Amino acid sequence: MNKLNAVFLTTALASVAGVSAQTPETTSPQGEPPNQHTESQLGASSSDTRSESGKAVTSEEFVKRAAQSNLAEIKMSELAQKKAQSPEVKQYAQQMISDHTKANTELAKLAQSQNIEVPDDTDLMHMASMKLLQTKSGEEFDTAYMEQMDKDHKKAVELFESASSSPKVDKELQAFASKMLPKLQEHHEQVAQVESKQPKASASAESSSSRR
Repeated sequence: MNKLNAVFLTTALASVAGVSAQTPETTSPQGEPPNQHTESQLGASSSDTRSESGKAVTSEEFVKRAAQSNLAEIKMSELAQKKAQSPEVKQYAQQMISDHTKANTELAKLAQSQNIEVPDDTDLMHMASMKLLQTKSGEEFDTAYMEQMDKDHKKAVELFESASSSPKVDKELQAFASKMLPKLQEHHEQVAQVESKQPKASASAESSSSRR
């Protein structure tokens, strides 16, 4: 009986030793995690998918997202007209109201001619950003508003670039997207110009609050 137990024990120990000996093989000689290449491949795949999705934007998607973006810029800029402290920020906000109102009116006409529904309000993300802006005032508001304009116009430029070359977007809407691109790029560039004229104290306050 003791001999039989000894055989079982020897066999079990040999199995454990075999598993332990195989474990280091899952790590490369350089100590790379075994799933590193898999993660890289997944990352590349995700990037490719996002790129293809951007190029494949449809007329309906473009109209929806462009209209929501326009409405967000208008509403936030109307708020800036009331709450902004800097004259430069107020002036920029007035330009946003004028330019995006014209753009949305033209977009709506094109969409209606193709029986594409145009949203009458912005999306949930912009609504949340709007609520956050409403809690701010003075220089803090100016900083937050201009940062939002920077983010929004960067996304808008990407959307209009995709729509201008997408095979799934109607030719008239493609032409509209191409025509609007320079203006959106100008809006984006103006953000840095306006921010450069703001008191450095606002940037310091924002930085200190983010570290808390």
